[in-house]
Amino acid sequence: MPRLYVVIARQIADYIRDTPLEPGAQLPPERDLTQQFQVSRTTVREAMIALETMGIVEVLVGDGTYVRARLASGALRWEREGDPGPGPHEQFRMRMLVECAAAEDAARNITEPELERLRQFVAAMEADVDGPEAEMNRQAFHDVVAVASRNSIFVDTIRDLWRLRAGAMWKTLASRVVQPQHHEMALADRKQILAALERRDAAEAGAAMRRLLDRIRQRYFDDISD
Repeated sequence: MPRLYVVIARQIADYIRDTPLEPGAQLPPERDLTQQFQVSRTTVREAMIALETMGIVEVLVGDGTYVRARLASGALRWEREGDPGPGPHEQFRMRMLVECAAAEDAARNITEPELERLRQFVAAMEADVDGPEAEMNRQAFHDVVAVASRNSIFVDTIRDLWRLRAGAMWKTLASRVVQPQHHEMALADRKQILAALERRDAAEAGAAMRRLLDRIRQRYFDDISD
């Protein structure tokens, strides 16, 4: 059975084609589409990200969503290619659950060599917070925390979630919401995670990870207005 956001993306595409809405036309706001299709706002947002990734619409933060391309009948690209996987919001909800728990366990089990690796990644991010290797360093930081939890399920899940984060929908979303200052704020949060791990403070390590991820959640999923 297709994922709900894929179903809604198809319905919105049909609406664009059948209305018809020409390139440059503005779509109704999210709240109206939520009522029209009887789904959550999150589902509408994920559907829009899918359509934006395919070049069908363009989302302008603080302005609205506009049609970019005239649609012909037939299957959307993702319908031809098969299941595109869980949407960004579904992935991020799982990340909030497992990474916070992994940070708590890491505080109880982390070794000095692992702490030293985290310090090195923090130093690398300080030197190059938004350069070509920055994303690799961020991912490596979280991977060390996962490994330090001593829970292989955490490790496998967190690695899978980071692989999914390299997908087209995440890249589309990041291209319109992420600014250089966001990486600076995230680095400060990661420093707090490291400090809690150095103190072996499980509660604070989990809380610091939650602060980081909650800030990212707000940026990706709460800052898009109608």
